[in-house]
Amino acid sequence: MTTLDKLKEQAERTGRLQEQAEPSRIPITFIEHVIDKHPKGKPSLKALALAVEENPKKIYRVAKYLYKGRQMRKRENNWYAIDNFLRNRMADPTDIAQLTAIVSRAHEIDIELTAKDRRRTGTGFYSQVKDIELKGGKWYPKRREAYMEFQPESDQEPNPLYHNCLGLKGIVYRMVYQSETHSLLREIDENEAFVNEMPKLTSNIMLNTQAEFYVEGETRITRAEFFQKLFDKE
Repeated sequence: MTTLDKLKEQAERTGRLQEQAEPSRIPITFIEHVIDKHPKGKPSLKALALAVEENPKKIYRVAKYLYKGRQMRKRENNWYAIDNFLRNRMADPTDIAQLTAIVSRAHEIDIELTAKDRRRTGTGFYSQVKDIELKGGKWYPKRREAYMEFQPESDQEPNPLYHNCLGLKGIVYRMVYQSETHSLLREIDENEAFVNEMPKLTSNIMLNTQAEFYVEGETRITRAEFFQKLFDKE
């Protein structure tokens, strides 16, 4: 039995079981099978359209086609229609390998789009470049700049405190710990002393899009001016 036959049989079996248990459920499609097995998961609809050299507006419209016999939820997409949209543009609509290649190309396009427009929303899978692989095959954005990295101090090589300081939403923090994906911050006052014992956990996305840093040799203000600028925002 070929891979396609197995997928068809599984889809038909899934459909029969769902019809018995819950008639409103929609059986999984070939494109969903491919996405489920892909290590990077689901690409954006825009990237899927561009992967088959189509205008993204077409796939947006197709994705909102109504399912026959039931009402669609607000953010639900019609994957039957998306599946047909993609496979109708393939040389062989039954070629699972070709469909997998389209999904892989869509992930590449998502990364290319992000590099071009530097979207700063922090929403959606590819709102920033994802290049930290977590357990389970999930991906997460890295910190964009070297100065966002935590620099622990030591007696041998003391670092100026402002290397770990940043402004975030009108409050000035000092970074005290960091993992691959998150940073632990503590609020400081104008004398650079900790305000309280309550730490704040912030993600790489937040550092990339909303934090302000003093960068020695690049920032055209002094360290004192940097701190004054941040505290003036309160």
